[in-house]
Amino acid sequence: MEIEIIGDRSLDHAGDLLRWLREERIPGLDPQQKQGPNVAGTQGAELVAILTAVLSSGAVVALAQSLHVWIKAKQPQVRLKVTIPRKGTFEIDAKNAHDEASLIAQFRTLIDG
Repeated sequence: MEIEIIGDRSLDHAGDLLRWLREERIPGLDPQQKQGPNVAGTQGAELVAILTAVLSSGAVVALAQSLHVWIKAKQPQVRLKVTIPRKGTFEIDAKNAHDEASLIAQFRTLIDG
């Protein structure tokens, strides 16, 4: 799964979200910040505003709950684009993250779909 952070200061928000998810210690979730391509003349790859995670089925609800709390605290300055390979994509922001149950349902629809 990938979570792309979109908006002003997206790289800062990506680091913030990564710390948040690690501190949550959700069993079955191992988030990492994605590296961009190596850039000639630099010391290697730079981090990008995308988190990747291997997600167990048991971690789906806890991740959705955690993202719901995080995105509400960041409103309206950030948007998340969640992509589950071969399943689909949806976006979350403070405006459409109305309630936790809807966000959990979006995750389950993609994963079970």
